[in-house]
Amino acid sequence: MRARLVRPASRAGSARAAGGAPPTWTTGELGSALAFGNNAYVHVPDDPTFDLPAAFTITFWAKPIANPNDNQPRVLSREVDVKFNGKNPQIGFAGKFCISTYEYVAQEWQHFAVVFEGGAKWYVDGAATPVGSCTFTGAETVGATTSPLLFGALSPTENFYYGALDDVRMYGVALTAAEIATIAAER
Repeated sequence: MRARLVRPASRAGSARAAGGAPPTWTTGELGSALAFGNNAYVHVPDDPTFDLPAAFTITFWAKPIANPNDNQPRVLSREVDVKFNGKNPQIGFAGKFCISTYEYVAQEWQHFAVVFEGGAKWYVDGAATPVGSCTFTGAETVGATTSPLLFGALSPTENFYYGALDDVRMYGVALTAAEIATIAAER
């Protein structure tokens, strides 16, 4: 999994599992990916370089499978929470959320992108998707935090993602639709 996160090289993450095995390496969309299951997640210690500004973009390749124990598995979690609400991608923070009407296709690679700039826009495979319910007002900002960055879980004990993740990226700017389409085409 090529994580495009700006961070000091000394701040490596560790694979962990809550009562199960840690994530394993598998064939990804762009090389190698991490396969999550059996309560596996990745824990990256806090670093201020992970703090997101008022406008940001998060992109990732996902090959989800349904979690038999949870219908809100987390792709990543810190101050910003990216998850699947059932089969729909959703972003949330500051007590607000925005969910796409797109439903993922199980066990197929799909590229997801969410852009936040006073509101949220979702993209799948480089194309904008309709937003369903959205409670953002435009006044929300992401605050600094000392929380770790987690991939595949909300916490060490809940909301585990099942499937594979590849090429997770966090940008400190709102990317354009053309930039997102270019990223999604990098197969």
